[in-house]
Amino acid sequence: MTASREALGRSRGGLSTKIHLVADRRCRPIVTLLTPGQHGDSPRFIPLIDSIRIRRPGGVGRHRKRPVRVLADKAYSSKANRAYLRQRGIKAVIPIKKDQAAHRAKRGSRGGRPLAFDREAYKERNTVERCVNKLRQHRAVATRYDKRQLIYQGILNVASIRIWLRDPVPWHPCKIEIGWCPARLTRHNPGMFVVTVTYTAPLEDVDEWRPAHGEWLKGLIARRLFLVVGRQVPLVGGIYLTADMPAEELAQILATDPYALNSVATHSVVEFTPLLVADGLESLKS
Repeated sequence: MTASREALGRSRGGLSTKIHLVADRRCRPIVTLLTPGQHGDSPRFIPLIDSIRIRRPGGVGRHRKRPVRVLADKAYSSKANRAYLRQRGIKAVIPIKKDQAAHRAKRGSRGGRPLAFDREAYKERNTVERCVNKLRQHRAVATRYDKRQLIYQGILNVASIRIWLRDPVPWHPCKIEIGWCPARLTRHNPGMFVVTVTYTAPLEDVDEWRPAHGEWLKGLIARRLFLVVGRQVPLVGGIYLTADMPAEELAQILATDPYALNSVATHSVVEFTPLLVADGLESLKS
């Protein structure tokens, strides 16, 4: 058995292990990968993204593997990483290293256009640092005492589970960058609901999924599951008025919203009971 096989590496402080991870926007770990401490960050970027597996609601269909965007620091700003994200249709929010920008400028027109960088979205990259701090609260993670990598990986998995249990998934699709959180409802009595849709991504990202979202709404209107749909003014989201249905059925419907599946919007739900209605709508009154 060699140290490198057990994710043990040499550094100035002695033996060390590096934890590479993917976290969502609520500082919860999704994928973790262990390497010796002296290994670089960028070579582990593609294996990390390839390891993402997000189960769909009800366990039906293939797991989701592609996030809407990836936020990472300058260490991951390589040509190979950006090409990989581009091929998979994933937006890269990664700052450009000064030497890379200088090299591109030096080549003039042959260097191509400067890479786009969303500074506003990049402000949320601190979530991965906060996720690391949550993991380091567990002594067995912060200071490795285990010789075998398998044992240490198990401790890391248990610490990750504890983080998820402390911040449980809400019943609506939550705001995350990587993956999607399934809906959860426990009430079974039917009721009417007002659903508020709030955009969590720039309008250009929302517009990409607007046609699919429109077809989704038309199908629900045709089946009379939704009675009224509309946009908020100013345009920051939408409003749905649902028909009488159990809460868990509404959760399953919202889970199929293209906006939620691609993490460009979230839902908030308010239940109500009609008491006074206009003429011709008496059937709505319970």
